[in-house]
Formats: sequence, C-alpha cells, structure tokens
Amino acid sequence: MLVEFIGAAGAGKTFLSERVRGTLKDEGLAAQNFDLIQIHKAAPRNLFLATRAVYLSVMTRPITLFRAKRAFAVIASYSIRRELCEQAGGIQITCEGLFHKIISLYRNSRGLEMDQLADMLFRRIKPPDVVIVVEVSAQTAFARRSARNRPNDHFTRKSVRADVEIITEMIEVMARIKQSLHPPMRVVRVNAEEEGGEVAVADIVAALKSAERSHG
Repeated sequence: MLVEFIGAAGAGKTFLSERVRGTLKDEGLAAQNFDLIQIHKAAPRNLFLATRAVYLSVMTRPITLFRAKRAFAVIASYSIRRELCEQAGGIQITCEGLFHKIISLYRNSRGLEMDQLADMLFRRIKPPDVVIVVEVSAQTAFARRSARNRPNDHFTRKSVRADVEIITEMIEVMARIKQSLHPPMRVVRVNAEEEGGEVAVADIVAALKSAERSHG
C-alpha cells in the first residue's frame, strides 16, 4: 500500500511521516520509505516504463529541455517504484510522490492545468492508495520555514501563501481523480498546526490501519 504525504513547504510532511512510520513499526506493521525502493534499471518491464515516461514527460509540455529531463526522472522513478511497491507489500510512505510532483510539473508546463496533468498521468500510472494532506496556515508555514533556515530555501510571505493556496487546488484535483479514475483511493486531511503533531500522528495512524485492513 502506497501512502503519499502532501502539503506546503513548512507544513511538517517529513516530520509527521517519520513519526507515523516509527509508530507503525512500534505496533508491528511493516512501514518502509517508498523512495528507497531499489530499481533494477535493466529489467525489461522497467525499460518499458521508462520509455512510456519519455512520452508522458513530453506530454506535460515542459517549458525547457532541462524541465523535460526533470519531468522524465520524476515520472519514470515513480512509475517503476509504484509497480515494485505492489510486489513488496506492507506500507510504503513517501513525501515526494506524483501528486506532490504534479505541482512542479504544472508550474513548468506550457498551458496545462493541474487537473489535466493529473488526469493524463493517473490514467496510465496507479496513484497512491492513501493521500495524507497536511494542512497548516500560511503564517505557520512561514514561521516554520524561517525557523529551520535551510540553505538555498528562498521564500517570501507571498510565495508561502501561494504554496498553501495551491494545496487547496490540489485537494480538488484529488477529489476528481478519486471520483473519475480511482474510487478506492483515500484522501485524509489532517490539521498540523499543533507543535509535536501528536493528534495528527494518531489520526493518520488510525486511518492507515483502516486502509491497510481494506487493502489487504
């Protein structure tokens, strides 16, 4: 089962996902990092998926060749790991899934909207089984990004507000994908304003246990 965390930068995706993964392991459930699944590049099936990713990356209408290469890397990596995830079983968790990357593809596309990109990609690639939407206010996201002070993290209050707003748009995209393409996909929204995230972690763990029982 694949679980994708999505939220604005500073929302606490990585923090919460690590706490959730640790909690699940403590309770005897296999929870792994989806992004660490090893890819055998020469496998025939993987070569097919990589070839398809070339086509899909072009269809995202990237504004430059560099962006086209980035799109290919994202789509190919996700496609291959998504199939391997099904074979591996257990719970695989990512903060860098395809819904998250669609925002970047949208920002670097010539004329495609997010819902068009999502529809095109998820008609050919299975989406996550569960999406955890980590929601915070723009004020909180700005404060957290300021506090962590990462190198090369350039932002303003305006850009942070835009990041939070685009997550709201993505929630609408997810609802359409669930309704039209993948009804079994679950979307779980959690409020991450609380420092420490105890309530959010408990809510996510409960949702994932329920989803795992249904998925199994």
